[in-house]
Amino acid sequence: MQDIVTFHQPPTIKCLDLWFESGDVVVVAGYVAFRVHRDVLSDNSTVLADMLSSLAASEESNQEELDGCPVVRLKDSVHDVKHLLRMLYNGIDRDDGIEPIRPAACTDLTSEARMAHKYKLHTRKESYSALRHHFPSTFASWEALDSEGLRLSASDAIEAINLFRAIGDDDSTTPHMLVALYLASGCTLPDGVLETLRGADVERCVLLREALLERSAWMAAQLFAGGASADCRGAEGVCDARIAETRAAVLYGDADEWMHADALGESMRSWIDGMELEKGRGICGICAGMLCERDRELRRELWEEMPALLARVEEEMRGARGGHDEDEEWEEN
Repeated sequence: MQDIVTFHQPPTIKCLDLWFESGDVVVVAGYVAFRVHRDVLSDNSTVLADMLSSLAASEESNQEELDGCPVVRLKDSVHDVKHLLRMLYNGIDRDDGIEPIRPAACTDLTSEARMAHKYKLHTRKESYSALRHHFPSTFASWEALDSEGLRLSASDAIEAINLFRAIGDDDSTTPHMLVALYLASGCTLPDGVLETLRGADVERCVLLREALLERSAWMAAQLFAGGASADCRGAEGVCDARIAETRAAVLYGDADEWMHADALGESMRSWIDGMELEKGRGICGICAGMLCERDRELRRELWEEMPALLARVEEEMRGARGGHDEDEEWEEN
């Protein structure tokens, strides 16, 4: 006689941060439930208003309920639904309201922009603008974000690229797409990243990474070209010798040490700092400052050349496909 196996649906977990006893509808994402107010949903989202209208029309039938409230199931992640609800309640003055949270993490901003776009929130333009702020259009803005510790991760960039594609704001010549593709090509993905790039963008990032690796090695050679500063304050010949030694290491040493895809980053700054602090044969502060300024100028030049660099990548992709547009082929497949 065969054993009878019964499968039970996992219990629903209440999200206490977004569980209002006065709520009259329960939103469920996965197995997490949020008890909220219909008017908050319908007044701020035309998509949710339509869903609730359909729910009201079917309430007399076999409607799923939780704690006496009808249930609306969304197919979005718990992370995304939390941000959706927080956006809806943001700024509402009510006794059981929640504290509005404006996250600094780009992943959260991407979630907000994605959900605002999907559910047609009245605040979708503001949410998208906040996200775009993290993809600057000038080198000075890029540096400012980096110095403020707001440097974006590869997973942030991948989420943003997918959102830009979904919205249609994905012209590869625009600064926000250039920055997003740069970040996605130059970083190693952490464990647990769920979103992935589509095929054409994967190839685009691989080719861009190869170009950046080559460019970074060239930039290192240019950085240490020439001798010490004309205003050098170091011991006689020390700065000249140390800079020349470093350039020789770039040209004839282990290339992997100098080749990296984060050519717009400040990785060379730490190397320069090390040269200055090196006991017994460190370069002087004047020469270190000269190298830092040269490094900044090399990175600024690369920033200006990024559109042309990506254009060469696009041309290489088209050439590999016999002149066909890579994005069109992936869409057809």
